[in-house]
Parts: sequence; structure tokens; C-alpha cells
Amino acid sequence: MNITLLTGRLCERAGGLYRAIVDLGNSLSRSVGLHVTLKCLRDPTGDPIQESQGLKVEIFESSPLAGGFGFSACLRKAVLSDQADVLHVHGLWTYPSIICNEWYFLKRRPYIVSPHGMLDAWALRQSRSRKFLATALYQRKCLARAACIHALTEQELNAIRDFGVRTAVLVQPNGVELLTEDELLRANRERRLSNYRSLLFLGRLHPKKGIIELLDGWYLAKKRGMPNNWRLVVCGWKEGEYKTCIELKIHERRLHESVELRDGVTGAGKLALLENAHAFVLPSYSEGLPIAVLEAWAHGLPVIMTPQCNLPAGFAERAALRCSLDPEDIARAIFELTSLSDSARELIGAKGHGLVHRNYNSNSAAQSLLETYQWALGQSPAPKNVFV
Repeated sequence: MNITLLTGRLCERAGGLYRAIVDLGNSLSRSVGLHVTLKCLRDPTGDPIQESQGLKVEIFESSPLAGGFGFSACLRKAVLSDQADVLHVHGLWTYPSIICNEWYFLKRRPYIVSPHGMLDAWALRQSRSRKFLATALYQRKCLARAACIHALTEQELNAIRDFGVRTAVLVQPNGVELLTEDELLRANRERRLSNYRSLLFLGRLHPKKGIIELLDGWYLAKKRGMPNNWRLVVCGWKEGEYKTCIELKIHERRLHESVELRDGVTGAGKLALLENAHAFVLPSYSEGLPIAVLEAWAHGLPVIMTPQCNLPAGFAERAALRCSLDPEDIARAIFELTSLSDSARELIGAKGHGLVHRNYNSNSAAQSLLETYQWALGQSPAPKNVFV
């Protein structure tokens, strides 16, 4: 079976979206033996995507005047001349959605749409007029004609239905790679040897991530007398002028000695951050399914997060501490986590590691997508996690 993954501009600076798409392609190729090609647009702000583990990558240029919409005649031509059995588009509101509509009429072959949380209420409120126009012109047609919509969580399924889409929906979380038990034990031993303890934020520097609220919460936790051997590490790529806002907040709160602001890292640099961290935090306003949290659990880290991260199992399994976006509540969660012993935090992290092993591993995600592709092609019954 030949599968084409289609999206707009993509590079590692895209954070969770990049990891979700590339890891899915690698898993489909490696785990279930599909021929998978990723077609995307070059992102001028980041390094080109590298092929790996059997995933073929084709990168196209967009029109200089296209902006974030991503019009690309060469991408359109490549997709419409493609002999893929199934087209799987990732993301909404941009030119690939229009290509999907053309694919439907020209090829009469099925396509799958993964919104990646872009139909959540918070996301829909951003650039509302532009999305209203896109919905009327092409996006609603794209969703309605899809063989299936891929939701990452039950909450995203509800958001899709609230948007008025009645297309069949697959509910399947993304998956990540885990540390082995031996690797986790070794990482925890090395973490204990550090003179300092670090709380890590890793992701895009974007207002929806709640970083300003996090810094206010950190300031309040310090005022309450949290252990002074803790540091907050904020690592990510800037989005517009938001990094400047973060720098101003650090200066305003006089947090230079306890907060480290780093540029985004990938590959071995990111793995080193996760291996050296002692806990992870994501006080987000809106997420589809945050790969960063899953990767933190995969490395045995306890997590502080908001319910908007759409991972209620983390609270149910006691793998995460809940906080709201109120800095006072973020401070409470930080103070609670940093006051625990190393062994108590490691126990929370181990629960997260087990949760990822059971519910969010990459092989299970690839198998579920394979079954959905087969169903879309009329080769098998609908998987049990497809809701029609």
C-alpha cells in the first residue's frame, strides 16, 4: 500500500506537529511495511527535513506571496500526479486542504484528515475571520468529503462534532518512542547526582503555551519558599515578538538566577535536555495531544500541566499534577512538586512511563492507522475506534 502524507510548511521548529507527522511516517514504514511519502513545503525558518527509517520526503517551494497559506503550484502538481492509494493530510486552513478537494474529484481515492487540535474552541477563536472565510470556501468541504477524520483524543472528537462535521472519526493518539527500563533507571541515577534540579518547558514560544503565566507562577512559588536548588529551563523557538515578552517578564520578576531561556534544540540536544531534567511543565491554553508531554513521560519525568492538554489519563494515573492558567495555581503545583523527594517524583514519572507504554506507543498508532486505511479502501471492516 502506498500512502502520501501531505502538509504545509514543516520543519523541526514546528514542535509537536513535526514530531507527530514524521514519527507517524517512520512508524508506518518501519512497523507495518507501508510505502510512505511525506510531501510538504519548505519552511525558510528551519532546516530541511531529513529522510529516515524508510520515510521518503519530498519538499516543495511555496509562492513568495503565499504567506502562511502556502500556495504552491509544484506541490499541487506532485500530489495530483501521485499514485498513492490513500492521501493523509495534516493540519487545516491552508492550501493542502484545497489540494484534497481536487484529489477527491480527480482521483476518486480516499483521503484522511488529521486536524491536530485545530478545531478546538481556543484555536478557532484565533484569526477568526480568516478561518470563517476558509471554512466557507474550502475547509468544510474538505472535512465533509474525507473518508475519515483522525482525532487524537475524545475531546478532539467532540470538537469535530461541535464544528458540525459528521464524517467518520478515528480516535487514535499519537505515539512516541520509550526509554527502556534499564535506560530509565540509569537516567534517574544520573539525575540524582546533579547539584540542581530543573523544571523543563520544551516547545514553541507561543502565547497559547502559557509561558508568561508560568513565569509568574515560578515567581510566586519562589516567594513561598520553594527549594532554592531548583531552576526553570524554558527552551523553544520564538514566535513573533513573544520571546521579547518572555525576556521582559524575566527581567521584571528578577528571575535571571533561577530561569534559563534557551533557543530550541533538536535531536541529541533535545534528548540531553529531557535526560537531564527532573520534571516537565506545560501550562497550555490549547493542545490537540502534546507530544512534548508524552516525550517527558517516555523519559520518566513527572509533569505539571493544564486540563487543556487533553491528557486526563495523566491525572487519573497520577502521572501529572493538575494546574489551571492562574499563576497562583501554577505556583501551588510547582511548590508541591519541588517539595517532593527524588524518589517520590521518580514514582510519578514511572507512572507516566507506564502510561505511554500502554496507550501512546508508536507501533499501536501505526497499526491503527493501517487498519483505517484498509477500511477506507474497502478492504476490511471499520476499526473499533472509528466512530461513524
